Amino acid sequence: MSLLKNYNNAQYWKEMEFYRFSIMMFTITFGTCIASIAVFYLFELKNISYFIPVSIVALLSMGANAAAIAQSPLKWVVSIFLSSVLVSIFFIFYSFLF
Repeated sequence: MSLLKNYNNAQYWKEMEFYRFSIMMFTITFGTCIASIAVFYLFELKNISYFIPVSIVALLSMGANAAAIAQSPLKWVVSIFLSSVLVSIFFIFYSFLF
């Protein structure tokens, strides 16, 4: 919850710079795992075209990983990571509905 409360607080992001490499490791590992699970479930869909959902999940996951590896501002890394995870979780649930 502190991330949501302090999202616009510049001092919070300066303090979080100390943990940059652990945050990068976590975002790359966890984001890629969730995205690969989403892609796995989307590939199991037989009667629906899965090209667009797989492309969206892959692009967001690669974007989050690229932002972390390129050492973009930490606020960007966390924002892109959260959007990637939310979209991946959405498509996991989407695959169970169809």
